[in-house]
Amino acid sequence: MSFNPDTIQAIFKQATNNPDFKMSKDALPVSCELLTVFTTELVMRSLQQSMQRRNSLHKGKGPESEPVVIDVGSLERVLPQLLLDFN
Repeated sequence: MSFNPDTIQAIFKQATNNPDFKMSKDALPVSCELLTVFTTELVMRSLQQSMQRRNSLHKGKGPESEPVVIDVGSLERVLPQLLLDFN
C-alpha cells in the first residue's frame, strides 16, 4: 500500500488553507511513508481488536468459521491509543 504524493500534497495544501503551500522534495516522500505506516498500523490493530471481540462473543462456538470484519467501530476503538503511540 502506498499513497500518491500528488494527492498527499493536495490534502496538505487544502488543510493549510494556503494556495502557496509547498513541500520540499524530501518531505513529501517521508510524509507518504509516515501515512502508510500509520494506516497499516491502524488496520492491523483494528484486525486484532475485531478478532478478540469475535472470539469473546463466540466462546466455545467455533468462531474461526466466521469472517473477521473491520468496521468503523473497530477503527474508532483503537484510534485513541494509536494516536498516543505516534505522538
